[in-house]
Amino acid sequence: MERLKYILVIVAFATVFIAARADLNEIRSATDDRLATRSNLEDVTRLETETHRFLDVVSRYTSGSSVATRQDVRDAFIGLSSHVDLMSQEPGNRALELMKDKSAPVNAFAAILDSIADDIANLQVGEPERLRRITSAVEPMLPFVRDLSLQAANTRVERAIHFLQTQKAAAESAGRLQLECLLIGIIAMVMIALELAKVRKLNIELHQREVKIRDLATSDSLTGLRNRRYFDEHLAMLASQQHDEPWHLLLVDLDGFKQINDTFGHHAGDHLLQVAAERMRHIAAGAGLAARLGGDEFAIALPRGLPRLEYHATSRRPLRAGGRPAPLQGRNAITR
Repeated sequence: MERLKYILVIVAFATVFIAARADLNEIRSATDDRLATRSNLEDVTRLETETHRFLDVVSRYTSGSSVATRQDVRDAFIGLSSHVDLMSQEPGNRALELMKDKSAPVNAFAAILDSIADDIANLQVGEPERLRRITSAVEPMLPFVRDLSLQAANTRVERAIHFLQTQKAAAESAGRLQLECLLIGIIAMVMIALELAKVRKLNIELHQREVKIRDLATSDSLTGLRNRRYFDEHLAMLASQQHDEPWHLLLVDLDGFKQINDTFGHHAGDHLLQVAAERMRHIAAGAGLAARLGGDEFAIALPRGLPRLEYHATSRRPLRAGGRPAPLQGRNAITR
């Protein structure tokens, strides 16, 4: 179940990433299509301009105007012919495809230009007959060229609108993807926070268990005092310290304990040991360490720097504590 949650988050991220790539590819495709179509449509639109320019240059030159020269006529004719030939030789021209196959009239226009090539080459100033043949051949194509240019302009508008719609849809999709990424990120952060909380809780529990296990390993299960193992380690630590002042050790056992244990039973003996342990703990409280070494044997380690008078007073406390009666099955037991 835990693994399934992470798999779902990964799948969600992957889905958002794939959707983002799809939107990006759609925008890139629309941009490439727009650029290519615009270039082709500009070629179609320029055809009308070049046709009118050609007729104007031929007319001016024939009338003897100094504005147009023979070279201008040739340049205008070559430009128009090259443009028409290029369009007629590109059946894959995207502009022509968009305008429902205008290749046949374009090829006819190319043939017309080939038919007047000789007249253009031999055209002289003041030759109205050649001018008439040229204009009568080209002018019938003007409606087609004008219609072609108009359709190209309309197609450019349609492609521009389509591109804007694609951009708008992509922007809306990008907004949704951003929101989805934000939500998935928040969910992932919450999941991580929950997992970290679980790990933190687990670490605390493990630490508490370690402390409990260590405490059980170094404590006497009956009395709760430190056991012999812990006490030996404590003594070794005190002995290893470099210090001028001595530390003190009190060894205590319970006289008459075996007789009480045999007479009243183990439960009574255990109770008596617990009472004695509580008194040892009270004696060592705040000053030393009390431990049960085993059986009815106890020990108290007093710290360094304890004043002599306090040490002597503390060393007598076990005797006084042992002299106090301990309640035992309705009676008072005294051990020393």
